[in-house]
Amino acid sequence: MGCIVSNFQNILAQFEPLQKRKLESERRISELESEINSSSLFQNKLIAVYCAGSLGRHDFGVLSDLDLFVITKESSLQGEIDSPFCQKLIEINNALGYPRLTERFLKVHLLSENLKAVGAPKDDTENFFTMRMLMLLESKPVANEEIYGSCLSEIVGHYYRDANDDRIFSPTFLVNDLLRYWRTLCLNYEQIRQNPDRPWRKKNINLKFSRMITVFSTVLPLIAMPIRCEGEFLPLTEKTPLERLAYGLDNLGDNGLSSDFQQFMEDYETFLGWKEDDGIDERMKGPSAEKEIAEMANRTSSFLYSALMHENTSLDSRRVLVL
Repeated sequence: MGCIVSNFQNILAQFEPLQKRKLESERRISELESEINSSSLFQNKLIAVYCAGSLGRHDFGVLSDLDLFVITKESSLQGEIDSPFCQKLIEINNALGYPRLTERFLKVHLLSENLKAVGAPKDDTENFFTMRMLMLLESKPVANEEIYGSCLSEIVGHYYRDANDDRIFSPTFLVNDLLRYWRTLCLNYEQIRQNPDRPWRKKNINLKFSRMITVFSTVLPLIAMPIRCEGEFLPLTEKTPLERLAYGLDNLGDNGLSSDFQQFMEDYETFLGWKEDDGIDERMKGPSAEKEIAEMANRTSSFLYSALMHENTSLDSRRVLVL
């Protein structure tokens, strides 16, 4: 996948704090792969496992947990959390010393069921939507990469199924589902916010930084350049959200955004440092902390907005983000 310049990709590659996190993430993914693939269960080439979350984004921190998903094309292998595949992953998670797995996502997902559910009520109720979005946005395979890649290709192909060589195709379906995911995350936060027994401030800053960046770093390339078929989009899924963002910025061709991008990365690293603080939810209650977070969040969203609404994107593309 070519691009005009590589200024922003170079800036990202030279930002040492985030590159250190990337190296640690890759080390832990390799460790996780080794543990999973040593199990005879996962010698079954019809089932794949991928990680999402901080490992998938390559911004791992000392308090990060594992977000694991299992997918298959074989109906006989689908199952809930009590399936041997899921139970083995829980065992591996505990052996590696990670916090308890988020079990509501842990099941053996059947690809065909997921694709049939797109847009249906059970897309949300069965967590198909979350599984699909995280696979597109921030996933890395940790068992059976071949079947993972095949499933990912079919998901992307579903969004591009109306593309053909006879007319100009715009990936509006995909952009709309990405925007739906962002709105769903925002609404889910409101549900947590109303529960006095659940800490919500950390969720709030996750929304303002990693969640927003993960979604809109993928939207940007889709509107900054023509990505009109499955084969053009798939290489983007191999990049981390920050790498996709840098790639999209390079395709805007405006190096005047460079200093703001540097500040953006510094703010993101500060946010990641907060996530490593056990007491952050309590400290965020203070007025000075709230002010600092608000200022950083405003810079982050303003930078993303300036890229998404840049004059070098087409008016039609920008209109899709609003209407």
